[in-house]
Formats: sequence, structure tokens, C-alpha cells
Amino acid sequence: MELRLGPLDEVEPEHWDDLVEGGDPFVSYGFLHSLEQQGCTSPETGWQPMHVRLHVDDRLVGAAPVYIKGHSHGEFIYDWHWAAAAERSGRDYYPKVFIGPPYTPATGPRLLGAHRDVLPAMITTLARQNGFSSVHVGCVSRADRQPFLDAGFLERRLWQYHWGNRGYRDFDDFLDALKRRKRKNIRQERKRAQAQGWRFERIRGRDATPEQWRRMALFQARTFADKGNWSTLNEAVFEAWRERLGDQTLLVLAINPDGEVAAGALFFQSETTLYGRYWGTIDETPFVHFETCYYQGIEYAIEKGLSAFEPGAQGTHKIARGFEPTAVSTLHWFADDALTDAVRRHLVFEETQFDADGEALRDLSAYP
Repeated sequence: MELRLGPLDEVEPEHWDDLVEGGDPFVSYGFLHSLEQQGCTSPETGWQPMHVRLHVDDRLVGAAPVYIKGHSHGEFIYDWHWAAAAERSGRDYYPKVFIGPPYTPATGPRLLGAHRDVLPAMITTLARQNGFSSVHVGCVSRADRQPFLDAGFLERRLWQYHWGNRGYRDFDDFLDALKRRKRKNIRQERKRAQAQGWRFERIRGRDATPEQWRRMALFQARTFADKGNWSTLNEAVFEAWRERLGDQTLLVLAINPDGEVAAGALFFQSETTLYGRYWGTIDETPFVHFETCYYQGIEYAIEKGLSAFEPGAQGTHKIARGFEPTAVSTLHWFADDALTDAVRRHLVFEETQFDADGEALRDLSAYP
């Protein structure tokens, strides 16, 4: 068995995708290689691709999407205070290692193909040998969680808000499952957006025009800027996703009373799940966000028979709109024993608060 490291240019697309189960879009060759090809993930952006690959007789049998990071932007593991504490104590926190797709707080596979039980330990050994402070795994699937724990990773649980399909026939059937007041509020929100003259179109990525995809690139850039964040995603990567992931993407376009596409959301899709990823607007009109990002996605998931819809990170306001608190895990390993102990103690405290928050969140449920 031979271990190789490097960008996806060194891998045949079909060999990588043969390892991806369930059609997960975010660890697919098309998604990750587009980011590399268009300069979104590079040493200059602090996202150096260093994907770990296992070969047997020159055949790719196992892999993990791995990046050397010079910052903590775009990971959604929220380790800024750990970095600050390490640096206050005279330790270098960066560079570090991140496992998972960039800018994607969606649960999914992080260990691909065979030999999943040995990959985490291989990655931590490489991190230690190269002087990296730590290894972090974003929003790991349940199936991939245990190999990391067996390799000494610490688990951190976070709340997200996911929608589950309970066999609904249509959107009204979904509403009938909610508490009366929640059902009434959603109907009012949908009517208000339409009453203001807005209309909404769902377009599969393969059928959307280059101009519509450029519009989505504009929207996501504006959202990042409005929140004081920065993104390495550019117009070229959206064009690449159009060409390579057209069958796994959905655009929801919000058209204002003047006929202008003034807001929109980009979704990705696996065999079972819809993922809301990028949203933006140039016209802050009440209720347009809820319709574009939530209700259109739920309606689409029901129509296509998908089992789940993950609309993105954070947002307790989603609970009132039919999403449910869902625990997701990130995983963390540190080369320094003192930092490991400090983070472990911190996570024990966090876990107590996590459980208390869970009780409070469940009380907000839109379901009887």
C-alpha cells in the first residue's frame, strides 16, 4: 500500500469518484477540482490542497479531501478562540490541517473508499512529521466518525437545523404536520412574498444559463461582504460547477416586480439529500429569503422524494419553519499534549451547554 499526497490534478476523475458513495456532491472530483482549477483553493488563498490517497498496485483505493490551512476561514468548525489561546501561550496554531470540502458546513463522508480505519492515524502522523499544530474534520458523517475517534480525535457537537421528509405528498401535506400557528405563519409568509409582486423559479443547474450562474456568483459574494467575511469563490468556479455538476445543482431565482432577478439561492443534491449552500440579494424585501432558501427547497425535496434537506449552518429561526435541531460532529486532534488537554476540558464544558440548548430548542419545535 502506497501513500500519496497532492492536488487533484494528479488523479483521474473517475478513479476519485469511484470512491464517493451516495453521490455526495461536495467530495466529488467536479466540486473539489473546480475549486483548485479556478484558484479558489491554493497556497495563496490559505487552502493548499494536499489530498491523501492510498494506492495498491498503482490503483486508488482510499482517499480523504485534505487541505493545509493558513487560517480558519470557510471551515465552520469555529476554532478561533483555540487559535488565540494557543498563540497567547507561545504556540503556533497555523498552519494546520483541515479534512473536508471548503465553505461547506454539510454533513458528509470524509474518508473515501477502503482502509478508512487507517487513514486518520496516517493523517495525524503526517501532521506531526511536518510540524502542523492540529487536524480538524468538518461536519463528519456518522459512518466516518468512529475511525477518527479511534485515532484519538476529540469530538465537538454543534446544532444545525435539518428538514426530514416524513413521506409528504406535497407542501400542504407537510404543513398539515405542523402546529396550527406555525402552519398559519408559513402560509402568510409565502403569500406576502407573492403579494409584493415577487415570483420564484426553480431551475436545474444544467438548464440554467451562464448569466443566471453569474448572478449566483454575484449574490454569494455580496452575502460574504455584507457579513464582513471574505470568500475565495469567484465567478469562474460557478461556471465550472455549471458544466461539471449541472445534474446535482438547483438554482432558485427570485424575480422582483420589475422583472429583475434580484435574489437567488444555489442548492446541491446527493442521491438522498438537498443542501442549501449560497444565497444573496440586491433587494432586501421581507419574506423573500424564507421563500427562496427554505420553502422552495422543501417543496422541491418533496417533489423529488428526497429524504432530507440541510439548509446550512446556524439559524434557530429555521425551527419555526419546519426544520429540526440536529446534532452534527466536528473532530479535532492536536500535536501538543497541553493544548489537547485544554481543548478537552473546554469541550466538557461545551457539552453541558450543548445538552441544555438541545432541551430548549426542542421546546421550539414546529411539530406537535
